[in-house]
Amino acid sequence: VIDERHIVLDCNATALRFFPLEKGKPFPIERLLEGALEPDFGRSFLQSYLYNKGKFLQTEVIVREPVPLNVAVKITPIYNDNGGYVGRVVTMQDVTEWRRLVHELHDKNEDLTQRNSELTMMQEELSNANRKLELLATTDPLTGCYNRRYLNQMLEYQFAVEQRYGGPFSLMLFDVDHFKQINDTYGHHIGDEVLKHTASVIRARLRESDILARYGGEEFAIYLPHTGKREAAFLAEQLRILVESHVIRTEAGDIQITISVGLVS
Repeated sequence: VIDERHIVLDCNATALRFFPLEKGKPFPIERLLEGALEPDFGRSFLQSYLYNKGKFLQTEVIVREPVPLNVAVKITPIYNDNGGYVGRVVTMQDVTEWRRLVHELHDKNEDLTQRNSELTMMQEELSNANRKLELLATTDPLTGCYNRRYLNQMLEYQFAVEQRYGGPFSLMLFDVDHFKQINDTYGHHIGDEVLKHTASVIRARLRESDILARYGGEEFAIYLPHTGKREAAFLAEQLRILVESHVIRTEAGDIQITISVGLVS
C-alpha cells in the first residue's frame, strides 16, 4: 500500500518475495519497470504512474532475482469517503506458469500452422503430379493431341449421350498423304515435324468442344459434337485446303503436304 506521495505504507510477505520493499521509502517503480516486457510500454506506464494517480494501471514485468519470474502488476487508486485520492494498492501476482503455458500454446499453434502449410504444399504438389500423370495418360507426347485411348473412352461416353438426347454428331478421320515417302526421303525426325505442324494447324481451326486425337502413325480423328453431316463436310474441306496451303519449313527444306479425309455422321 502506498500513499499519495508514492511512499510505501505497508506490504505483505508475498510482495517482498517478488521485490524488495521498505516501509517509509518510495515505491521503486523505475526499478520494477526495468523488467518490463515491452520497454516502450514501460515508459508509458511510468508516465501514467507519476501523473495519472487516479488511473487503474496494469502491466507485466520480469523479476530476475533470485530466479526469473513473470509478475503481473496491478495498481489501483484508493479514495476516502469524501472521494479524495489518498493512495494506491499495488498487487503483484506470479504468472510464470501461465506465461509458460501461453508460450507453449503459441509454439504449438505455430508448429500446427507450419504443418498445415506443409500439408497444403504437399497436396498441391500431389494435385500437380496427378494432373501431369493424367496428361501423360491422355495425350500423344509428339503432337500434344489426345491419344487413341482417350478418344475411345470419350467416344463411348459421347455416343451414349448423343443417343440419349438425340443430338447430331460427326466423326472425321484424316491422314497425311504419302507420309511414308516423307519419312523415307527426309528422315523420321522431319516426319515428326510434319505431324506436329499438321496437328497444330488443325487444332487452331477447331472449336474448344471438338476432340482432336492422334489415332496412330499419321492418322488422326476428330470428334465433332452437335455437328451434322453438311457442317462436317464443309469443315473437312476447309481443313483440307488449310493444310494444303501451309508451307512447313524444316531443316531439310520447305515441305507442303495434303491430307485425305473421311466422315461418319
